[in-house]
Amino acid sequence: MLKDVGSDTLMEALESMELRYSIEPQSVSCSITWRREAPSKCERESITGLNTVEEDQIVMLAMPNEFLQLVNSMKQDKSLHASTTHLPEQLPGKTATLVVLGLDVYQCDQKNYTDQAEDGEHQLFIYLLVASVWSQALVALQLQKNMGVLFMETWQELGEYITLLTKSVAKRPFKKQCENMAFSFCVEGSWASGIRVEKDGAGLHQVWKRQIQQFNRVSPLMAAAITAKYPSPQLLLQAYRECSMEQEKSNLLADLMVKSSGNDKERRIGPELSRKIYTYMISSNPELILDLNG
Repeated sequence: MLKDVGSDTLMEALESMELRYSIEPQSVSCSITWRREAPSKCERESITGLNTVEEDQIVMLAMPNEFLQLVNSMKQDKSLHASTTHLPEQLPGKTATLVVLGLDVYQCDQKNYTDQAEDGEHQLFIYLLVASVWSQALVALQLQKNMGVLFMETWQELGEYITLLTKSVAKRPFKKQCENMAFSFCVEGSWASGIRVEKDGAGLHQVWKRQIQQFNRVSPLMAAAITAKYPSPQLLLQAYRECSMEQEKSNLLADLMVKSSGNDKERRIGPELSRKIYTYMISSNPELILDLNG
């Protein structure tokens, strides 16, 4: 791969992104693979060091003549036996992509020599360059080997593709962790879906009820009792304004009765929650801590 003059462009792209890379013999020639350092764990799941883990991604590079040789062998043998070292017979556990570099330029160059009819190999390549011919090979590669094929014209395109793919591979563990992470503060069910408020105001009462439920240790029954007495924030504020004493405002909700779930027993809202809601409704300090007891 590095024998081509244009490969310097690929190296420059990797260096510009400050990516760590090494040039090593590969089991699949002219290929690019990825490795990461992952923590190694003992039986007790404690981190003891770092292990090098090879990713499942592999990109194989083929020049136009090599790609056309592959297409020709597939047409003749009706199989995926490798005619070049770029396509091994088995890629267990690998997500493979074959990049064909410079096919359009190669096609133009070949058509400039159509007068060389005596050149049998040249005439074969002209035939194979017909899109309908090699497109059948692409379908076979995708269906039988789960291998994608990309056509690029310059090393610069290849460099940009490799850098983007490297970023994607690097972010995989983080994305996987985010997908599997359970957030304790995200309530399951309809709570997380939000409330739809219609133009006529339908749904506002539910929004007000959910707002009360955001207080620590406030059950749906407690929120329902408060919002039944004061169906909107404006009505609650009006009730506070009608109180003459500060203590009266703070304890306005304290004596509201709440039925316990599963039985007919009732209990009071209590002065602590009443104080929190009052402070929340009248305070203009966004940094104020309402729940002093956690």
